[in-house]
Amino acid sequence: MKKFGIIAIVFLISLHMVQAQISYKVLLSDPQTRYATVEIEVMNHKKTELKFKMPVWTPGSYMVREFARNVESFVAYDANGNELTSFKEDKNTWVVKNNKTLSFSVSYRVYANEVSVRTTFINNETAFLSGTSLFMFAVGYAHLPGKVKIEKPERWTHIATGLKEIDDEPNTFAFEDYDELADCPIQVGDFEVLSFEVKGIPHHVALVGHSNVQEEQLLSDLKKVCEATASVVNRFDFEKYWFFVHHVDQGGGGLEHRNSTAVVMPRWNYSNTEQYQGFLRLCVHEYFHTWNVKRIRPIELGPFDYDKEVYSEQLWVAEGITSYYDKLIMLRAGFTTPEAFLGTLAGNIGYAENTPGAKVQSLAMSSMDAWIKFYRPDENSVNSSISYYTKGAVAAAFLDLTIRTESNGQKSLDDLLVYLYDTYYVKKKRGFTVAEFNQAASLIAGKNINTLMHQLIHTTQTPDYASLYANFGVSYKTMPQQTPFIGANVSEQNGQHIVNSVLVNSSAFVAGLSKGDVILSINGIKPSGDLVVFLQQFAIGSNLKVLVLRGGITLDFALTMSANPYPKHSLEKNKELGPRQEKLYNQWLIH
Repeated sequence: MKKFGIIAIVFLISLHMVQAQISYKVLLSDPQTRYATVEIEVMNHKKTELKFKMPVWTPGSYMVREFARNVESFVAYDANGNELTSFKEDKNTWVVKNNKTLSFSVSYRVYANEVSVRTTFINNETAFLSGTSLFMFAVGYAHLPGKVKIEKPERWTHIATGLKEIDDEPNTFAFEDYDELADCPIQVGDFEVLSFEVKGIPHHVALVGHSNVQEEQLLSDLKKVCEATASVVNRFDFEKYWFFVHHVDQGGGGLEHRNSTAVVMPRWNYSNTEQYQGFLRLCVHEYFHTWNVKRIRPIELGPFDYDKEVYSEQLWVAEGITSYYDKLIMLRAGFTTPEAFLGTLAGNIGYAENTPGAKVQSLAMSSMDAWIKFYRPDENSVNSSISYYTKGAVAAAFLDLTIRTESNGQKSLDDLLVYLYDTYYVKKKRGFTVAEFNQAASLIAGKNINTLMHQLIHTTQTPDYASLYANFGVSYKTMPQQTPFIGANVSEQNGQHIVNSVLVNSSAFVAGLSKGDVILSINGIKPSGDLVVFLQQFAIGSNLKVLVLRGGITLDFALTMSANPYPKHSLEKNKELGPRQEKLYNQWLIH
């Protein structure tokens, strides 16, 4: 009896120590309805209840999206098929009362008809399963490994994902924790697959939907830009990579993941050289995120809190540095010229200096306010905010050239990224703080540049472009514009000229023009065609009488024609370079 009692106690202790297990199943039996059914099986849960949450946002897209709005028919069952008590606790949380039932399952339906890179969408041809908009997580168990099985229509031939396939379980994939499940989208359906290798690592391209893509050309070009991208950091901890290319009638955009990306391409744009190169640059941008964001990251960006906003002053690092590199890599890969690259960079500087909001919002605040401003622009955004993508790219270039200058060409922004990867991602297994990023930048530059970093990121001051670029034999100039200017952004729609936004302190702003105003006449003349061209008939300094229609009522406004106060910005290589200038220029732009 004594021996039996000891065995029983050991058995009960062992049972108690058995770890909970989580597995998912996605049923796509009727994709034409645009619904997916998700089943989650929980084993060895020893408490009386368990909460399930649907994320409210998706990493890489910093706005609360409220994915729970598409959830229906949540229900829970014990192992015998008996329904358990469950209820919704708040907007994205469901509670299951399992009464210490060790194993049970929940089931819910998700409506998926929003075509975007950040959402799940399903139709009769394909299903794109984006984790945060499809999979709930069990509170307290998000750290556990598990598996997900896809039950697809037989006519669909492909399942593509960055998740690792389980050999002895068809259409079933393993994940190490919820973060990996959420960050590895799954493409299901009939689509073309192209494959190539970069540094010995298989890369695949899922071409979803009809298009005029030239497959051999795309394969060659994408391999070329991926090789140039991978060479920046030259560190790898992924075994495969997927590009999910979604062809649409119109639209664009992309979203990065840990070993894949989803990108949107208008289906007939491959024959347009400019549009095609823009698509390649988008692919570079998202692929570069494999390192910068997914591994080299601000400390706030992982592990993720999917329940609320995650604030960071360093989104400019995530997106601005990446936006700088997507253009630089296109140059390194041979798809553009140094002159064109300098022209694009000058355009970015023009945006950063000419946008009124750049004098209101710093890069740090632009990053912090992404949740409420960047993804929710309105007619006053141009006056109150700045893009951490574009101005961030300007800051990234300034940092790169500063490092190159201070190290006499021995170091660059490439070296800073390698240092951050090795120090924080590999050794410390975490992201970096603002102070740590600045410290690393100073270390690579070989000089304390904290004051410069503060100016670039935390103030709205204009940095000394001319002096910095002169080190590379590049002249930075601003040229005044003498074009007529009233300060209203106007579009022509069905023969009407409609005000979209008004620049602060401009004539239109002072006079009181507003978004939605329909300009009927200027000095008694009905405008036609491009308003900028139309205004050229009036001399600078002229007094204008503008008749507008607002809310069904005509109103008169008096304003003065002014010259465009925003100068053009240019970056041009000097005809003659000194030895040091030529060395620095060539190291930067000639590969």
